[in-house]
Amino acid sequence: MMIIRTAQIHDTPAIVELWTETNLLRPWNKHERDIEQALSTETSTILVAEIENKLIGTIMAGYDGHRGWIYYLAIEPEYQGNGYGKQLVQAAEEWLKSRGAPKIHLLTRKGNEAVQKFYAKIGYGISDVTVMEKVIEENIDVPSPINFHNQQEVEEWVRNTVEKRPYRPEFFAAFAASINIFSEKPLNILEIGSGPGHLAKHILENCNIKHYTLLDFSAPMHQIAKNNLGQLADKATYLLRDFKSPQWIDSLGKFDVIVTMQAAHEVRHKQNISSLFLQLRKLLDDNGIFLYSDHYYTPSSKTKHPELYLTKEEQPEILEQCGFKNIVPVLDKAEMALYVAHK
Repeated sequence: MMIIRTAQIHDTPAIVELWTETNLLRPWNKHERDIEQALSTETSTILVAEIENKLIGTIMAGYDGHRGWIYYLAIEPEYQGNGYGKQLVQAAEEWLKSRGAPKIHLLTRKGNEAVQKFYAKIGYGISDVTVMEKVIEENIDVPSPINFHNQQEVEEWVRNTVEKRPYRPEFFAAFAASINIFSEKPLNILEIGSGPGHLAKHILENCNIKHYTLLDFSAPMHQIAKNNLGQLADKATYLLRDFKSPQWIDSLGKFDVIVTMQAAHEVRHKQNISSLFLQLRKLLDDNGIFLYSDHYYTPSSKTKHPELYLTKEEQPEILEQCGFKNIVPVLDKAEMALYVAHK
């Protein structure tokens, strides 16, 4: 039996996973912020559908004082076709009606005929209006050329990375060696932007690991990582979180070691990297270490955006500004560097 309830902030990971699976996410939308803001005011909400305590559907509703609006209607694919979407829309309509909304509007992407037919069947018609927009929030982010929520694009990215960056195994080995120098005891490790799991696999095979947490904002990446790790997956946990969100570190606990490779720039502007590093420092045990590796920008770079990547000089400077100590360069190759930094 399906139940519909108001979402809570702790539902965010499950909601994002559903939106990823149903292809609702777009790289330019800050979906975790959308969830937080929708649940923080009396004029908006998110309703979720559950079956046997499993979140299988969502809808967002808001009332601007003139019209009601609905967004983010999603039903897990295996549950589609059973009327659950219609029930969620009806629940959102009741929520809006109780707040005085006389009319409800919604937006569908051009060419999405399947969604338009769904809404037409439950009483929605096409308005004779033209939607216009103006972005009033300054967005310094450098757009990503890859949609990491799209399975096909992710698989192509992984293939290209392996082919075009044959030096990566040298970095994997340097990560593992640095961890083993740090401590021989079983370690609790967090990897940020874990991607296809190549670094995780090498560390799990060559270091004394108590538990390894792979954190990424891409569900397709996690699926590839699970396949790559195979039997090593017993020591791993997969977390789907966007480390651009201010709340992504909530409830994570502490770690002996945090590692990241080719991921820090995914905050999409180098001005955002210091905020990420400050959050990572909070997650480290007092004696923990941070292993940071990423490409750096040089004037001769043809493929690296100067506002996305730090320069070689800026990389250790940012670590120091964020409070890290004993910052040691470990490897520098193909305009990519690896540093070990202590909390």
